[in-house]
Amino acid sequence: MRRQLTYKTRWYGSTLAVLDRWFPSSKTCSACGWQNPRLTLADRTFHCTNCSTTIDRDLNAARNIAQHAVLADQLLAPGRGETQNARGAPIRPPGPRAGGQEAMKREDTSPARPVPPQRSDPLTLFTLDDTGHETAKRA
Repeated sequence: MRRQLTYKTRWYGSTLAVLDRWFPSSKTCSACGWQNPRLTLADRTFHCTNCSTTIDRDLNAARNIAQHAVLADQLLAPGRGETQNARGAPIRPPGPRAGGQEAMKREDTSPARPVPPQRSDPLTLFTLDDTGHETAKRA
């Protein structure tokens, strides 16, 4: 999901901001930062005992996410550029230890032996002879 969001935001020219999965956004006061660890999902209003703020739980969480989220581009190492898929160029840019390895296709590229066209006959049985070649027998 994260990879798709990153791809789409770059495609449309927008930015992606992320936050730690376990950040207590709804249990933290968006005004002063006080945390209420006893807040449950049934509590729809956040009441801060530190600064007396009373706010909708979802609005409080949204404000905390907006304050604490980090742009996803800042989490990546700078200067890496776009990576390629397995059919493209090397995934990592060449470094000082690059041994000249390039992306290569791993399929068999030897010329194929021509196979004569054959008709399928469901009553034909194939067996191997002494040399390992198939021989057909009519059932």
